[in-house]
Amino acid sequence: MIGSDTTSGVLIYTFYLLISNKHAYHRLREELDANFSDPDKHISNATLAALPYLNAIVYESLRLGTPLPGPPRVTPKGGMTIDGAYIPEGMVVGMNPYVQETSEENFYPAPTAYKPEHWLPEGLGPGTITRKTAIMSFSYGTFWIFFISQSFVAYNRLPGAFECLRRALAIQELQIVVARMILAYDLSFAPTFDSNKFMDGVEDREIALFAQHVL
Repeated sequence: MIGSDTTSGVLIYTFYLLISNKHAYHRLREELDANFSDPDKHISNATLAALPYLNAIVYESLRLGTPLPGPPRVTPKGGMTIDGAYIPEGMVVGMNPYVQETSEENFYPAPTAYKPEHWLPEGLGPGTITRKTAIMSFSYGTFWIFFISQSFVAYNRLPGAFECLRRALAIQELQIVVARMILAYDLSFAPTFDSNKFMDGVEDREIALFAQHVL
């Protein structure tokens, strides 16, 4: 499942969002065309990593289409206070990714809208908030199952312990597949495509599943 269903799920949502937002689609196409005159030639990972709008597309898709929820934590002995609320010890605490990733405290303005510009240096203008640490796509790591019974204190002493080991590879996969597809094809929905049916068919079964194809 790791790196297969997750990455493919984000790609499905990425193309759905891109085709649904022509401004973003055409801006990405212009950036790619300007950097790759011959799409059949080798495309280096370093070049892709340096393209600001491509990476904005990738992270905005991860923000709105996180394929996995973050692993829950267990409060330590004596309990703890989280955001002003006391939680007794031994309680399982989790956060819905969509709630966190569309909060105005983390992404502002237009927190629920598909705006890749969130991730550009200029953002969406004065007052833009882009809290990169709020993204939960890679919060599942190798050791999370072992530490699920441990306290928040243990987690805080182990920075990175819960991060997906394949994060860098997953980002590269998203970059190369999106770039290759946009360079090679003019993408659009089929005449019979039903956006509402597509969204209604998305299921959360610990991983995002799609009942209907985008392309």
